[in-house]
Amino acid sequence: MRNLRVWVFGWVPALVLALAPVAHAQWAVVDVGAINQLVQEVAVMRQTLSATQQAVNEARSQYAAMTGSYGMSALLGGQNRNYLVLLPFPG
Repeated sequence: MRNLRVWVFGWVPALVLALAPVAHAQWAVVDVGAINQLVQEVAVMRQTLSATQQAVNEARSQYAAMTGSYGMSALLGGQNRNYLVLLPFPG
């Protein structure tokens, strides 16, 4: 009787577990709230990028306006540009 219990409660479950196929079942977990938040963050980042690009373009146009050529150098073409009058040194 004791040998039967050892066989039924010891070896049978061990053999069943050893011969059982490995389970590969998985459930895909989708967090809808996190996906919605990610979509909103991407939309905000796009708006921020667009505003930053506009600011950079505005800064470039301001820089070009301050440093650009207005053609003023052509007004005195061919003339001496030494505007300082040389006075004789006393002494």
